[in-house]
Amino acid sequence: MKKDLHLNTDTSQKDLTDVSLEFLGGHLLFGEIDSETVREASGFIIKSNQLMDPSRDLTLFINSQGGSVCDGFALIDLMAISKQDIATIGIGNLMSMAVLIFTAGT
Repeated sequence: MKKDLHLNTDTSQKDLTDVSLEFLGGHLLFGEIDSETVREASGFIIKSNQLMDPSRDLTLFINSQGGSVCDGFALIDLMAISKQDIATIGIGNLMSMAVLIFTAGT
């Protein structure tokens, strides 16, 4: 039986997968690069910078066909000033703005 990966966008109730991935220092950036997905990724990076050890690396898993250039560059700027190194891992599609975000990783 194939299990589909479900991302919960309801911030009031987090999916167990999201919580465990965050605990391990990772975040999923799947779908269109837009204000919503960038807001979630930015929140993860900011929260990690405030609460985690700066020597602990973060991981951003990306599967996207691209999207908003403005939103994408906002995420790239945040990645550049992060205290923690952010490793990017491409899963599936990496197109358009997603390629630039992918190459911004350490």
